[in-house]
Amino acid sequence: MAAIMKFFFLDRDGFDVLHEESRGEMEQDESKVDIAVLKILARPGGSNYSYDYCLIESKEAGRSWSATEDHLSRPCAGTKNASERVYGAVHVGLFVQFFTTHRGILTPMSGRLHLRNDVNAVTTMIERMKRNPLPFL
Repeated sequence: MAAIMKFFFLDRDGFDVLHEESRGEMEQDESKVDIAVLKILARPGGSNYSYDYCLIESKEAGRSWSATEDHLSRPCAGTKNASERVYGAVHVGLFVQFFTTHRGILTPMSGRLHLRNDVNAVTTMIERMKRNPLPFL
């Protein structure tokens, strides 16, 4: 899933896709997510900062879908975005489902899509997320 997101969310467009282990120090009470898509912006005066754009919980086939959704809701609720809104995705085996989240409440943007059989739908959802950034302030 990280490779798919890296294909769409490019560095040159101001994005960074990180596996959790490469995301750096996290506060002790902060829930971890498997993959994070960050948007990098420059403040007036030139210093860069990042904000959560899409958080992804990724599990191998056979894992509980509802437990994976529940786990995703925790880091989405703890996003540092001032708007408390972020895109989310649950990825289990070869299936993925996309969400918008506000304060950790997941609202589906799609049904469960198969990464091989529903390539056009997956591509459409990711492109939609790129074209329509959620407010972060």
